[in-house]
Amino acid sequence: MRAVVVGVVVALLVAVVGGGADGRQPEKIDASLLLGKWTPKDAGKSGDFLIEFIKDGKVKLEAGDGKAFKAEGTYKLDGDKLTLLLKMGEKEKTQTRTVHSLTKTELVSSDEKGERKDTLVRVTGK
Repeated sequence: MRAVVVGVVVALLVAVVGGGADGRQPEKIDASLLLGKWTPKDAGKSGDFLIEFIKDGKVKLEAGDGKAFKAEGTYKLDGDKLTLLLKMGEKEKTQTRTVHSLTKTELVSSDEKGERKDTLVRVTGK
């Protein structure tokens, strides 16, 4: 009986650890869809900024029409994890976000704690 219980517990642990919190593997995100310029869907509520993902793994961030704040850095997409390393003058900041969905027009991601989901929309014609 004890061997059966241990076997069931081990099987459950393998299922959970192997596939995330809900037992599923994260969806593969098409990194090519990330390329381009993005801005918050609700810019007035979230603040007005523009983030650009460039093909060579570089990223640029501008706020307030590029006059108030500028940052540059790198990004890496690994599965559903998007890691940004931004340099602002002498300071560096690393942030990892979980990508929930990425289409040609919309990027939905959450912060490291999963407490806040943000939606960005692709900027066209700029």
